Amino acid sequence: ARLPFLQHLSVPIVEGHLPPIRIEPGEPSFVLQVVTPSGGIIKAPNAPALEPVTSQEPVIEDTSCGGVHYRALSVPRGQGFTLMLARPLTEVDETLRTLALMMVGVFAGGVALALGLGFAVTRTAAAPVARLSDAAERVTETGDLSLRIDEPGTDDEIGRLAARFNA
Repeated sequence: ARLPFLQHLSVPIVEGHLPPIRIEPGEPSFVLQVVTPSGGIIKAPNAPALEPVTSQEPVIEDTSCGGVHYRALSVPRGQGFTLMLARPLTEVDETLRTLALMMVGVFAGGVALALGLGFAVTRTAAAPVARLSDAAERVTETGDLSLRIDEPGTDDEIGRLAARFNA
């Protein structure tokens, strides 16, 4: 097949196929395919055949092929041909899964820390009330009005109640 617009892109067609595209060794590869006016696909021999897109405007969309998630750019190039360039999103999906797990861990840790701090603050705030309650129970049981409780030295409700109790 002769595709004149590919000459502008400097993409050679070898035996009716496009070559695979690699940026550098170890870098993610891209899938390049051309959709013909009849809906046929010209691609590298081992490349996946992505679902062809027919649009009059450039379109970016997600697609999957062979269980691999791709983000594909489809650009109409005239004469009914569409050029599709897709990148596998495997690394991106793995990173997003890792971040989601980290977020769950941070959230669970934050909730546990909030519960622990809330328990500690509540216990500290309730300690003077517990001492006052214990002293009132001892006076009730023994009838000894000479018992005293430590006054917290504050002018809040608990401090005033402790002072009144001692009086």
